[in-house]
Amino acid sequence: MTIAEISSNCNLYGEVAIPGDKSISHRALLMCLVMSGKTTLTNLNMGQDVLNTLNFIELLGVQSKRYSKGILELDFDGCIKNGNYEVWCGNSGTLARLGIGLVSGLKIDLVRFDGDESLRKRPMDRIVDPLELMGASLQSENNNKTLPVKVTSSSLKGIKYRTKTPSAQVKSAILLAGLNADGNTTISENKLTRRHTEELFSLCGIEYDIHYKPNDYSTTINGGQKASGFDIEIPCDPSQAAFFIAGALILPNSKVTLNNVYLGQERVGFLNLLQRMNATIKVSVKSKYPFLVGTIQAESSNLTAIDILEDEVADLVDEIPILAVCAASAQGTSRFNGLKELRVKESDRIATVTEMLRDFGVSVEVEADDMVITGHPDLLKSNVTTNSYKDHRIAMAASIMAMREHSQRNSVTKILNFECVDTSYLNYLKDLNSLKV
Repeated sequence: MTIAEISSNCNLYGEVAIPGDKSISHRALLMCLVMSGKTTLTNLNMGQDVLNTLNFIELLGVQSKRYSKGILELDFDGCIKNGNYEVWCGNSGTLARLGIGLVSGLKIDLVRFDGDESLRKRPMDRIVDPLELMGASLQSENNNKTLPVKVTSSSLKGIKYRTKTPSAQVKSAILLAGLNADGNTTISENKLTRRHTEELFSLCGIEYDIHYKPNDYSTTINGGQKASGFDIEIPCDPSQAAFFIAGALILPNSKVTLNNVYLGQERVGFLNLLQRMNATIKVSVKSKYPFLVGTIQAESSNLTAIDILEDEVADLVDEIPILAVCAASAQGTSRFNGLKELRVKESDRIATVTEMLRDFGVSVEVEADDMVITGHPDLLKSNVTTNSYKDHRIAMAASIMAMREHSQRNSVTKILNFECVDTSYLNYLKDLNSLKV
């Protein structure tokens, strides 16, 4: 177990290069299994979750050559190696769900997906049910509800399917399965979710159709298509940027600039909420294809309380922990409504965010799936020991909370199980410390 020690009364100032977006990194690697040719990825996220996805595609026959600074060259001849495979997903729901969808229509004898204790608790029936409607042969050791899941070779047919819960992972799993299905596959959502899979389709020559109207967002793909190789620089991860942005906002005399950050509309809901909290944030767009990318600048602000509505939460499941830290630092009482989906993330984030904030002396009440946070200008407790609960978002949120001004200037917070941050951000503490002044 790794224990991080974070001192209070800090300021953040300067620029930092955050890792490549984790969601895009996963998908860019997985696309190699449906293409033939060479691909170069720059600024690939090198956290353990993404490395597990790299291990997966190498297992099935993709050749890779790694260079410094997150540059990876990949080559695939389009021929999947047949056999029996064990795929370790670690803590990655993206690898588990998208990987199962991708291999469902491939001619492989057996692929078994498994993960750590946390991932084994996360629901997999969300993808198993639609994939079985497509003809996939899947078997779970827990009635198709959770991992481990075994996938055996089968022939898929296209379907029309409407998701019950907005989820980019479910949408992507079905679209990737649809590439190997007979006929068209249409996935519909009542709320538009992040479109990284579709963005990569555009980049590598896979055709798809979209039909968007209120409460009905549909994507259709025709089976049998093959991707061509592509070269991309993966934009920086906005969910990781959120921690540095929050730090700049709640710490005095702070100003942080983050460059080349992904700015797609389904990923920047947290910026809109922070601006509603009276945050001083400037956003400028640098490029638009295939990803909307730009610069974010944030500086010390007097934040005010906010109400987050249930229909806003789908775009915020990764940012709720750090938004809760901002609410704890704001004037007034904030209410986060309809957080049910947070109970099935890397941890039950309603429970773990609540416990983490209470460790610092913050008043937090939980009402069903709502969270009510009373902001306080100063931390109430010093020399706190808190737990990450092996959830990287909780660990990083706690590190920002720990730096707030405190009447006891030498207050030090200990965060247990901090090694979980390596799943998404290997050099997080190094980068955080580089901004301290």
